[in-house]
Order: sequence, then C-alpha cells, then structure tokens
Amino acid sequence: MKTTSSTARFATMCLFGSLLGCAGCEGFVDLINQSLINSASQGQPFADANTPNTSSETINGMPALVYDVEIRGDAQGENGGYFEREGIVYVLSTIGNVVEVLIESGQPETSADLGAFLFATHTDLYQGTNPQTASGIDLAVVDYSERDDMVTLAPDTSPLAIRNSRNSFTTGDGVVQELYLIDAGQIMLEFAEDDTIGGVIEVSGTNTYDGSQGGYVATLRGALRGTTSDESGGQTDQ
Repeated sequence: MKTTSSTARFATMCLFGSLLGCAGCEGFVDLINQSLINSASQGQPFADANTPNTSSETINGMPALVYDVEIRGDAQGENGGYFEREGIVYVLSTIGNVVEVLIESGQPETSADLGAFLFATHTDLYQGTNPQTASGIDLAVVDYSERDDMVTLAPDTSPLAIRNSRNSFTTGDGVVQELYLIDAGQIMLEFAEDDTIGGVIEVSGTNTYDGSQGGYVATLRGALRGTTSDESGGQTDQ
C-alpha cells in the first residue's frame, strides 16, 4: 500500500515514550511495536502510576492500542439524520500498511441502527468469519503526515479490495436496506501528546440493496484506554 515516507514523530509522550525522531515510516511502525511490547511486559501502558490499569485487548491475536471515542455526525441515504454514538478505535502495528486501524461503532452488517460504522485498513482486522472475505488483503491507502501528526485513511478502490471489503455504515434503524459499503472519501485521525485522539470521517458508500449512494460525515474524539489481552476475540459491541 502507498504510504508517505517522512521523519516520524508520533509524539504521544506516555504511550510511545521519549522520542527524538526516527527516519521514515519504518520508525513510526517501530514506535507502535515497542509501545505494545512495553505495555505487555509491564502490564501498564502509562507512565503515570496513578492511571488505572486496564485489561489488554487483541484483534485476532494481534495486540492493539485502544481508544474509546464519541462519534457525532450525520448519515444520509434512504433515511438518515444526526447521531451521537460511542465507538472504539484500535491502532496496530503494520500488516500491509505503515499502521493498521480498525474503527467500530456498533455492527452495521448485522444490526442496522443510525450511524453504525465499521472501517478496517486490512481484512485480517475483521473479527468473526465471513466466507466472502479473503485474508491478507489491504483495504485502505494509509498516509502519515509528520507535519500534522496525522494519519489519513482512504478506501482502496482496487477490484480486489472492493470485493473483500466489509467497511460500511448505516443510515437508519433496523432496516437491512440501510447498509452502505464504503467506496470513497477519507478518514483523518490526529493523535495528541495527552493521549487523546481527534478526527474527521467523510466517506460515501453504495447501498447493498438498490445501489443508491449515501454519505457519512462525522467528528471523532476520545482518549486512550490502554492495551489489552482479550484471548476470546470477538467483535466489541458499542
């Protein structure tokens, strides 16, 4: 997948430790890997000893940094409207991209409700089985900007990625026809030094029932929960 090669300064002080700079996206990946290793060995992902420790979490056996977020925005399609939802952002070391990201808020494929959202940068991040989804497929173009400390995600529009993508959103409550597969737009995520995350989601998708177009525009804000170790796997409900 295409990435931006830059001097990576992913300056989340407590999460990634003291960082003076590292060359290229490889350094960015090394930071995430080292953070996950340190968290697993010490049992505490934060430098502040007063910060409550949380159980750690994995995505299909891969350690992940976990952010609890609130998503506010507007979903438009057959129905739609304004929504406020809770969600989770998982950040993992590279599989095929400079960094891997999974964003979940509800389960749009199985229980449609207004604003439910799923976006993964790689099929290996999907939890549960789906006979129509192959493993080992990149689903997004991931770009890292050192100037802004920002990660930008855009859907991969290659036939292989589109065929295997489950990235989607819903625009109504309880109606299967409200499911839209994401095929355009972008997601921008900014990770701050105080272990918070902010971002903007601006994507569009195609209705799985009638081929009509829908859109999803929202802001995302939250904070680091920690790293976990959930051996049971399974998708997290929000």
